Amino acid sequence: MPSAKKSLPENRFAKPSPTKKRADSAILDFFIAFFVPYFVYLLTTYPTVGTEDSGELITSAATLDIAHPSGYPLHTLLGHLFTRIIPFGNIGWRVNIMSAFFGAITIAILFLILKKLTSSSRISLFFSLFFAFSNIFWSQSIRTEVYTLDIFLLTSIIYLLLHWDETEKAKYIYLTALCFGLGVSNHHMILLAAPPAFIFILIRNYKIFIQPKIIGISALMLALGLSFYLYLPIRTALGPYNNPAYIQHEKLYIWENFFNFVNRSIYGGTISLSQSNTQNSQDQPSLPEKIGTTIIKYADQFITNNLNGFTLMLKNTFKDLLMLPLILVIPGIWFLVKKRGRFTIFLFLLFLFYTSVQLIFIKVTNNMHPLTAFSNRPFYLSAILILAVFCGTGLRFLINSLNNRAVKATLTALITFLPLTTLAANFYNNNESHNYIARDFSFNLLQSIPKNGYLLSTGKDNLTFPLYYLRQVEKIRPDINLEIYYGRDCPNRLTLEEKLSSKKLKHMFIDLLPCGFNDLDLTPYNFVYAYGDTSSLPPSSQKYFRLRGMRKKMDYPNNKLKGLYLLKMAILNEKDPPTAEYYFNKVKKEIDNVPQLQEFMWDLRAGLDKTGMF
Repeated sequence: MPSAKKSLPENRFAKPSPTKKRADSAILDFFIAFFVPYFVYLLTTYPTVGTEDSGELITSAATLDIAHPSGYPLHTLLGHLFTRIIPFGNIGWRVNIMSAFFGAITIAILFLILKKLTSSSRISLFFSLFFAFSNIFWSQSIRTEVYTLDIFLLTSIIYLLLHWDETEKAKYIYLTALCFGLGVSNHHMILLAAPPAFIFILIRNYKIFIQPKIIGISALMLALGLSFYLYLPIRTALGPYNNPAYIQHEKLYIWENFFNFVNRSIYGGTISLSQSNTQNSQDQPSLPEKIGTTIIKYADQFITNNLNGFTLMLKNTFKDLLMLPLILVIPGIWFLVKKRGRFTIFLFLLFLFYTSVQLIFIKVTNNMHPLTAFSNRPFYLSAILILAVFCGTGLRFLINSLNNRAVKATLTALITFLPLTTLAANFYNNNESHNYIARDFSFNLLQSIPKNGYLLSTGKDNLTFPLYYLRQVEKIRPDINLEIYYGRDCPNRLTLEEKLSSKKLKHMFIDLLPCGFNDLDLTPYNFVYAYGDTSSLPPSSQKYFRLRGMRKKMDYPNNKLKGLYLLKMAILNEKDPPTAEYYFNKVKKEIDNVPQLQEFMWDLRAGLDKTGMF
């Protein structure tokens, strides 16, 4: 019998196949798309609590508290996880890292989307990194906020529907439904993506809506994502919480309270289920009437806000990508229409909903309060993301259109430097690695007050939430009785006298100079202002307080704290005229550099008016 043919030994030195090479290269590019921005975000992130909602969201995560409406339960629970799995660093920094993580994973998924649409790893990688260092996205990836988690889930939805468009496998619909549920558990803004997604699925394969199995499993996945909202009633039923904000969190296990809280009724909301106790229920409008009134209200807002703000919003959105959309978006749309027409409609509708339709809920005007304008910036993120996709495909179209090999090679090589443009343009503004302003300002306030003193904080979110963080998480000065003043009018003498009387106090302390303070007989005391009978107070002990991280150019909330700090230092040293004049001149210079401060910072105006320097 002929001997069996021996199998040849495997050649371990054989060259890998082109397919395996491409797969290995794609995996490497994916990790580069994640780790490069993640490393930069880690280098530039806030080292502790920052301004605005940062303090509240960090504290809610650390102590399993409840944040302001709509509660953001997904962010709270994930943030708590990050405080546990990271074994080093302060709690504020650990939760900041969560924003960096979701920012970086968003960039990695954007790379996968562009890779599928352009079939070019180079364009996909470097345009993803270009977006990673765009100003608004970077700024949200280095502080505790809900927006990088939100845009991560939106990017995941786009990627999943792109996969479904190719394969029509039901698992991608199920995962999309789950992402929508998780997204709503984090921030309601992701609901803007629901109509475009519905329309895309309808025109791609309308039969999916008559398949009970797919509809049923999708509903279950959506409910699973939304189930994080169960945290709110469970948490309020378990025991007290310590959020000092004026917003009522009580008894969220009662449906009406829960609905109005999640619905953000305190900010205007949509449809309130509340019934007035002072009116007969027969006089209350019916639910259809409420819906009709809501439709009319939002139609009016849609027209008015688009007329006033659409162009300005679009300008700000384009600016964040260094105006590249002006030359790349139209070619990108043309490229995608020929390659994936239905998916192009989906992306275009997404962009429309995250600009024009979004203006129903936010106002963008030229005379907007600078803090409001700053707070609105994250709402542009989704539109900027979609523009980045169109720009990436537009770049692919331009390269494909070139016939000259040398020009094509040069343009392809230049793509490598795209991320460096946004990195260089935005590094200074977003390097917050030494920014302790919010923490130091609040620390100085707390340390200035005698034991068991009473502090009335009038700074609202920008100052209240860092105080909240220091007391609840870092346990600094828990002996102080802290009250947050959320009244629309400045506290006057009657208000303060009533508080002294009701709380049986001889004196109290205020963190900021209220407008009209000249009528209040406030006494500078350390880093605060004392009111009442101050004869029993020990003498003010310090003339200098540290505030780390100040630099020439910062965002509005940090600039505000910087200006208030300089003013406090001037007033604190009013018995030392040369030092006081030095700080007052710095305040005046700060106002000259940031003109918006003149109109909106009552504290600075009042303080400078007192000295005759304003």
